[in-house]
Amino acid sequence: MSDMPGMVDSTLALSVGDTKQQALATFCETDVNYLPVIDKNGKLAGVVNRGKLNSELLVSILEAAQGS
Repeated sequence: MSDMPGMVDSTLALSVGDTKQQALATFCETDVNYLPVIDKNGKLAGVVNRGKLNSELLVSILEAAQGS
């Protein structure tokens, strides 16, 4: 399935309990913009968007730097 344009190999899927840092690490290791999130039963639970994740992490860093 990973040979299809826009599709991600199942080994790149995130798990429901993965942290934002784990998701970021997976994005850094790949050239994809979206990663599926799989629940404990192997079912699709959602999708993480690289751009949105980066924005959320940047806001967290800025808030921490400002002491919020």
